[in-house]
Amino acid sequence: MTVRYSGPDNACPVYYCKADLSQTGGSLCQEVRAPAVDELVAQIS
Repeated sequence: MTVRYSGPDNACPVYYCKADLSQTGGSLCQEVRAPAVDELVAQIS
């Protein structure tokens, strides 16, 4: 997973998988907004 920023002023981080894109020229595998993931990780840490 890699992070990119989207939304107004590129303020919202998004985690995305680009393995297919970089390895085979396919499309992005998946993406999820980072704040939701970060919140869950913080709860279990």
